Amino acid sequence: MTNAGGNPAEERLRFIKHKGHSIYLIDFKNCPAKELLVLLELIRADVARHEPGSVLTLVEITGAQIDKQVATRVKEVLVLDRPYVKRSAWVGTESLPHVFYEHFKNFSQRELPVFKTREEAMEWLVSGVAPSSRTLLDIAISDSYHHTMQVSVADAKNKLPELIKAVEAGEPVTICRRGVPVVDIVRTKKPVRKKRILGALRGQIKIIDPDWWKPMTDKEVDDFLEGRY
Repeated sequence: MTNAGGNPAEERLRFIKHKGHSIYLIDFKNCPAKELLVLLELIRADVARHEPGSVLTLVEITGAQIDKQVATRVKEVLVLDRPYVKRSAWVGTESLPHVFYEHFKNFSQRELPVFKTREEAMEWLVSGVAPSSRTLLDIAISDSYHHTMQVSVADAKNKLPELIKAVEAGEPVTICRRGVPVVDIVRTKKPVRKKRILGALRGQIKIIDPDWWKPMTDKEVDDFLEGRY
């Protein structure tokens, strides 16, 4: 954890062990909205320090005060943390408005299975997960389940800065109109600037009048204006 010295966040956000696996516990139980906003910032920083596709998370939200502002920030953090999270299990969603939970899943394009107890959630998190560090096979399996994040035009308009950050982190994003993909947001490739070559037109320019640079005489000006030049 980032915080130390008796900070309450150490109890809310910490790694626990279950059958030899490390699980990142996110304990929002009975947490007020103001504290939730602070914890969400810490979660984002903690998870981003790990290898992509390596973190198991257990989210307990029983009795948490999740208002509209908190729900919006949760969606943003879910998107930004997605590259680093291998599995995520949730407990205590009975107190969460169903519309919020559905928005969390739809916006993040992630499965967020719900369990009645932490023990059930932890069993699911470690099922089929090797306790050792990621192997090439683990990476291949994880990548095979990787899908492009799809968002509506309205969400893209309201959350463009967050989507840009997700793309910068390697997350593919597609904008859909009425459920149909129409635009992909991709990271810009560094432009390759061609080196200028001096003298490339040497020998290709012919000077017909060697005195072209001299000022025109009054007669030449008159002839030019009257169309006789």
